[in-house]
Amino acid sequence: MEETSNIDNELTEKLMADEAPTTTTNLLHDSTPTQGEATLGFAVGEHQEPKCRDGFFAILWYAQMVIVLTIALTWGRSALKLGEDYYVDVAANDDAHLIFIISLFAALGASVISSVCLGVMWQFSTYLVQLSLLFSIVNALIVAILSFCAGSVVGGMCGLLFFGLSVCYAFMVWRRIPFAAANLETAIHAVKSNYGIVLVAFLIVGLAVIWTCTWTLALIGVYTKTAHCTVDMDSGAMVCQSDPNSFYIFLLLISYFWTHQVLKVIGYVILLDFWKPFSLLHFIS
Repeated sequence: MEETSNIDNELTEKLMADEAPTTTTNLLHDSTPTQGEATLGFAVGEHQEPKCRDGFFAILWYAQMVIVLTIALTWGRSALKLGEDYYVDVAANDDAHLIFIISLFAALGASVISSVCLGVMWQFSTYLVQLSLLFSIVNALIVAILSFCAGSVVGGMCGLLFFGLSVCYAFMVWRRIPFAAANLETAIHAVKSNYGIVLVAFLIVGLAVIWTCTWTLALIGVYTKTAHCTVDMDSGAMVCQSDPNSFYIFLLLISYFWTHQVLKVIGYVILLDFWKPFSLLHFIS
């Protein structure tokens, strides 16, 4: 029995040794080992030629940006000046101005919040994960207490529900916090070692703010144009004859989301070049 077992083990080791090079070659499609294979002992991918693989969608993305910009500069500007064109009180386009101002302040406010969050991460990167978990627990408890004090039983029960879920979640992931904190500490170290990362991030945020304001202006223009809005000469108020074109509004929503996603990915690709010195292969080699 022992001889049979030894023979089986030898055959198994021989088969594994014979199949390993074939498997690695099939994964790499090349007999030349990559850097990951040489250092880590396994394949990490194959070399790809740098080229545009989505030419049609790239053209479509630029086209929709040009269309939205054109609408904003034509219909959007006309909507903001609607009352002035009729020589009546500016109450006619107060709503349009209000929507544009709200979108502007919302975009700028998001930029300020991003800056504050970055500063908090710089100062409390080691304890940020614990603080975020504790904040969600305390926040849910405060909402529950305030809801009960205000006489809202449903709101209080929902607050207690989220409080219990937050406590359970914190209990389940608490032992994994050191690993997450180490990843966050490494990321913060990368940012501090090259402040170009911060400049790139704020550049993308600035482009997003500009796009939000432009898109909002285009939305106001499409709404006013497709709803056939005019000005009441007596009251100076804006009066719309019909509902806006829902299909055009839907296309604008897709345009807004798509453009922001592309801007975010562009930022990721640029930041990846800064991240190379902190990759796993760099530390191992």
